[in-house]
Amino acid sequence: MALADLGGARITLAINLELSHGRHGAAARVELFERAGKQVARVGLRGWVDDVAAGRFDRAVSDLAARHVDGLILDCSRLRHVDPRSVPRLTRAVAPFTARPLGLAVLGLSPRLRERLHWAHGGDDDRAVPASPDPAPAAGEREWAS
Repeated sequence: MALADLGGARITLAINLELSHGRHGAAARVELFERAGKQVARVGLRGWVDDVAAGRFDRAVSDLAARHVDGLILDCSRLRHVDPRSVPRLTRAVAPFTARPLGLAVLGLSPRLRERLHWAHGGDDDRAVPASPDPAPAAGEREWAS
């Protein structure tokens, strides 16, 4: 089973998390899937990630790791900004999934953020992942980092 291929999987948990408040806040949608006896989590990260948001993201992803989730799909297509000081915390949060049976797939990062975050890349960013309830970003909208 390819990590991003969730066809036939059933959602066993879905929750929206507010990671930080304000005009430049951040949020995540966590969906836990089960397919063929394996658990896969898809986390859609959006907004502006500062240190507070990175800390809350770390706690949420640590909870998934503690539940022995077999793989993590991190959808960053709606990520707008990452504070450079939060990069180490974000990287440590997803690191345990690189050793899991299904691993880590990071989708939707611009080349600049992919380079900055040094995350394992799960393949082609255009690979199909089941649609999330959030609308796709408007044409021309891209994330950036200062």
